[in-house]
Amino acid sequence: MFKNLVLILITLTLSHSAFAYKLIKGDEFDCVQEVLPASGLPNGIVTDRLENSVYVKTCDGEYLMVSFKNNAITLKDTNLTISPKPTKGQENQLLDSEITSSKTIERAWLTGSTRRYRHNILGDDVEASGITVIDRKGKRYDLKLGNDSVFEDRKIRIADLDQDGKEELIVVHSYLNRGGAMTVYGLRNGKIQLIDETPAIGIPNRWLNPAVIADVDNDGKLEIAYVETPHIGGILHVMNLVNNKLVYKYKSFSTSNHGIGSRIQELAAAVDWNGDGIPDIVVPNANRSGIKVFSYARKKAELIAEIALGNRILSAIVAADLNRDKKPELIFSLFDGRMIILTP
Repeated sequence: MFKNLVLILITLTLSHSAFAYKLIKGDEFDCVQEVLPASGLPNGIVTDRLENSVYVKTCDGEYLMVSFKNNAITLKDTNLTISPKPTKGQENQLLDSEITSSKTIERAWLTGSTRRYRHNILGDDVEASGITVIDRKGKRYDLKLGNDSVFEDRKIRIADLDQDGKEELIVVHSYLNRGGAMTVYGLRNGKIQLIDETPAIGIPNRWLNPAVIADVDNDGKLEIAYVETPHIGGILHVMNLVNNKLVYKYKSFSTSNHGIGSRIQELAAAVDWNGDGIPDIVVPNANRSGIKVFSYARKKAELIAEIALGNRILSAIVAADLNRDKKPELIFSLFDGRMIILTP
């Protein structure tokens, strides 16, 4: 069965260029709650790659595949089911955390559920107190935090930040008395070893949410981008790992990439929006009612597009090329049930 959608095309003229965004709204049975990359890879690892297929979960719990061809949008029935994660060897896994993997790491996950930091920012008061990693050779590594902090996150991001052939682990580390920090670990000398960490925000119950990991300024190294305090006037920070030290490079204000109490953290993407061959960062505005696109090609943060949406973003933002035109589409849903596709 195919479900046809109404397609409305609106063209916005901005100071830098002309952009079009396509607003797709289904009928009452096509209310969209979630948007999922078909690859199954969690967003936010290295996001300057485009998905070939995207699924949505409708408000009645049905999973459908998004098709976009010749400016026609359809939702196709699929036999997709989301099955529980295997638990063998992972009995200590944080209940709602995701398992991640990479070229050198078979599995990495958050462990050791604890209620010692009751911030509730990710939907409940249970956070992680440790990390477990199994590498491709089958060796297991464990790390446990002291009683003064937690991992206030749902997954471990994996990337070779400094391009030295050794992958790093990126995770949000929150201190009971000082709030959140961005932390980078590595598998070094037979253990999970701290490489560097940003200063904590400074007061309890202040959090940050990772946005993207990509080479956004064409310097040959991957940048980490995150939004500090995404619920109260978020600051988008971009930084590098240089000689095992995190170095801040750029920042922009009035952004967000998370809603209080939501388990969805992937409200950002890295895509080449302006066609210069360098990934740009796409992130919601401060109240998540619009999209901002930042370019760093000229070694500074430049706002190159800003698009109002009329309602707040609900789902993850998934970057794809569904119509195979080698241009990105950004696919997500709003709180009113609409599915949105944006494309430059």
